[in-house]
Formats: sequence, C-alpha cells, structure tokens
Amino acid sequence: MEGVIVVATDATDEVKSRKAQAAATEAMQRQTEQRMTFALEAGGLGHWQYHPNTGQLDVSVGYKLNLGLDPEDPLPSIEALRQLVHPDDRARVNQALETALRRCGDYEAEYRVISPRGKMRWVLSRGKVACDKDGAPLSVTGVNLSTTERKMAEMEREQLLDEIEAARTRLENLFEHAPAFVCTLRGPSHVVEMANPLYQRLVGVERRLAGLPIGEALPEVVEQGFVKLLDHVYRTGEPYIGRESFLRLDRGEERKLEDAYITFVYQATRNRQGIIDGIDVFGFDVTTQVQARLEAETLAAQLGQRADFEQHLIGIVSHDLRNPVSTILLGIAALLRGEDLTDRQTKNIVRIHNAAERANKMIRDLLDFTQARLGGGLRIDRRNADLQEVFRGVIEEVEATHAGREVQTSFAGDLRGEFDPDRLGQVMQNLLTNALKYSPEGTPVRIEVRREDGAVSLSVHNQGKPIPTAQLETIFQPLRRAGADLDRTSRSIGLGLYIVKEVVDAHGGTIAVESTEERGTTFAVRLPCRLRE
Repeated sequence: MEGVIVVATDATDEVKSRKAQAAATEAMQRQTEQRMTFALEAGGLGHWQYHPNTGQLDVSVGYKLNLGLDPEDPLPSIEALRQLVHPDDRARVNQALETALRRCGDYEAEYRVISPRGKMRWVLSRGKVACDKDGAPLSVTGVNLSTTERKMAEMEREQLLDEIEAARTRLENLFEHAPAFVCTLRGPSHVVEMANPLYQRLVGVERRLAGLPIGEALPEVVEQGFVKLLDHVYRTGEPYIGRESFLRLDRGEERKLEDAYITFVYQATRNRQGIIDGIDVFGFDVTTQVQARLEAETLAAQLGQRADFEQHLIGIVSHDLRNPVSTILLGIAALLRGEDLTDRQTKNIVRIHNAAERANKMIRDLLDFTQARLGGGLRIDRRNADLQEVFRGVIEEVEATHAGREVQTSFAGDLRGEFDPDRLGQVMQNLLTNALKYSPEGTPVRIEVRREDGAVSLSVHNQGKPIPTAQLETIFQPLRRAGADLDRTSRSIGLGLYIVKEVVDAHGGTIAVESTEERGTTFAVRLPCRLRE
C-alpha cells in the first residue's frame, strides 16, 4: 500500500442552510398551530388530543373553559374528567368513544357536565381517530364547543311552545264550553272564522258558518241591521253592546223565522300593526228570560187591572147598598118602638135587625177596604180621647149581643192620648167579636189594657183551637179567614183583621198574634200616645 488519497468537500454552508430551513419550518409550524389555536378559541372551540395507548390527554385553554374549568388549574385526570359528565349522559359518551376507537372512525357526543363550581353546562365534542396500518388506534384529535346557550334557548323555546300549546288548549276548551255564545269574524266582509256550539245552536245547528261572510251565512239578519252594526265597529273600532236585542232567525228547514232575544258585544280585534282585522262576538241567549218577564209583566198588568176593577166594583156596590140598609135599620127601629107587637112579631123583627146589622158591618168593612187600597191607607181623625171610655162602651155593646158569654176586663194606668176613637173602637169591636166567635161557649174572653213606656198596650185573649201556623202568616191580609168552617156560617168576608191592622198602622202602632194549643190565642196591640194639650 503506497498511500491514501483523501477527498473532502466543505459542506458547512449546506449544513447551515439545512438547519436554517428546518428551523424556519418548525417556526412556521408553531406559528400555524398558534394561529389555529387562536382561531379555534376565537370561535369558542377547544382543542384536545387523546392517546388511548398511554392515556395521555393534551388540551387547549378553550377546552378547559368549555368544561367550566379554571384555565390556571392543572388538568384533572381522565377519570376525574369522566366524573364531570352528568350521570345520565356518562354511559352514552363512553359508548360513543369506544365505538369510534373500534371502527377508527369519527367521534361525536353532546352531553352535560357539572363543573367543579356546581354549574351545569352543555358541551358538544367531536374528534377523528388516527390508526396504524393494522387498524390499531393511535390517537384521537378533536375539538369541543360549549352549547349551553343554544341548549338553554332550545329548552326555553320548548317550554314556551308547551305553554303556548297549553294556553291554546285552555282557550279551545273555554271556547267550546263557554257559558256564552262566541264567534270570531275576519276581514271587512266579516267572514266566520270560528263559532262555538252555543252560537251554532243559537242560529241553527244545521247551518254552515265557517268560511262564509256573516251576511251570506245568516242572510235574515242583514235587513235587521246587525251587519250594519258590524260594519260600524270594523270601521271605527268602537265596541257595541246590545242588551236584550230582538232578532228573528231561520233555524230550521221550514224557512220559518223564530223570535229570539240576545245580550251581546261586538269587539274589534287588531293585528300587530294595530290595524283592525276582525270582530269578536260574545253574548248570551236571553230569549227564555225575556219572554218569561214579558209574560209576567202582561199577567201582572192584567191582574192589576182586575184588582182595580174589583176594588172599584166593591166600592160602588158597598156605597150603593149602604143607603138601603140604613133605611131598613131605621124602619126596624121604628117598628120596635111600637107597643102592639106580638112576641112572634118582635122576634122576627129582631132577627131582621141582626141580619141588617151584619150587612151593615160588611158594607162598612168593604168601604174601609176600598179606601185603604185605593187611597193608600185608612184616614184617621186624631183627637184627645180616653181609650178606657172608648173601649168600655164597645165592650158593653158587644156583650149585649152575646148574652151568656163572659168578658173579663182589666184597665191600668192613664189611657189618654191623641187617637181616632171611632177607628180604635172598631179595632176593639173586631178583636172582641172574633175572640167570642172563635172560642167555646163556656170559656171567658180576657181583655187587658194598660199604659207602659208612653204607649197603650191592648191584648185580647181567648181559648179554643189554635189558629193553624200557615194561616198565621197571612191572617192580616184582606179576604182571609181565621176559621173557614165558622166563617161559612157567619158569612164573614175576611176583612176584619185587615182593617184592624190598617187602623193600628195608621196610628203608628204594631199588632201581633200568638196562638198555641196550651196558651190559646192572643192578639197584642201597641199604640203610641200623642197627647195634645
């Protein structure tokens, strides 16, 4: 071997150039990664990469923020991150990742996480699995995005839709089952949009309404002025209220108009721009009530006319009968003064006298009744009077015509006052006569009159059968009898107690009755004293 030839080339510049190019490429990659990171985070995306073989997880700051983690805190372990997933979503998220790794495919899952601060967030995570030539997964690279705001908006929207649906259902139920008729009209021609069952029943159950202008659906109401009212409300926006309005409707196949009365409201409706676009109709069918009231008013008018006629007739008859009866009584008095009458003749004349007196009392009661009804109450003539003298005189007169009956009397105190003695004598006569009439022959009638607390109290008590409770409620009404059987024999017309109450009322007093099997029957009168010096 004679020697070694060494050939060398200076590669310094080439190496330096290659190193500079590698550094530039690395710098560009870092810059690109930074730009991507900035872009991802600007879009709310977080970047992550997972290595299933080693369990290593690399994440960006945005990833932590989307999970609700503090960017300054160290990243929790894989198991700790899994525990942040909502328990109801955890199995589904794990299943999605396992499927992606097994198939070397794409990964996607949207789930809820509970941050360490206890706040719930929604996260959408997407990734792609990288595998070797044998199909074994090497890594999963992906991004995550917070969808909390969108999910909350969707939940609020769903809740709002549920509330709207519930409100619509309630409105439909109210519309269908409202206790009033309801109809909605749209447009200037008042096209029927909806009508509830009561409205359909009002106008006729077989009539077509929906989609038709009201003038076409109900042509008979056009001439009755209801469409003009709708036009006015639609044009002006002023509501119209109709009370017990009369209308005629063609409800059946016979083409016969039927009368009806309705109370209703026409109310204009407006769109979002405030422009009138329809009319709501709401009201009640008051036909039955109005017709019943009209019938009652007609009947009341007829009864009033009849009552007026009867009262005028009673007044005329009683007035015309008074003179002949008075003449008869005068004639009887003259006959009784005769000295040549036989016992039989005297007895017959007394019988005639008693009958004429009863007729005279009936006439007087009828005149008082007519005056009370037509004149607004009995007229009284007040003057100073001693009721002891007035009542004793009446009691003696009644005792004379009821021989054999015992009347017990008791007077106490100063019984003077400002009274109508004639009318109060009539009160005593009616009460005492009734007490004797409605009590057994062998029982006494007790009269007590006394002064107490500036008033005169009068009570008339008798024994016997009590007045039935039902009759006690109407005993002071005219043409009512306390005892029907007895009154048929005595020919009473049932005005005595009515006149008694009218006289007591005219004096500003009160009257009451108590009637029981044990205590008997007592009429109690209280009259205020108004003594004039």
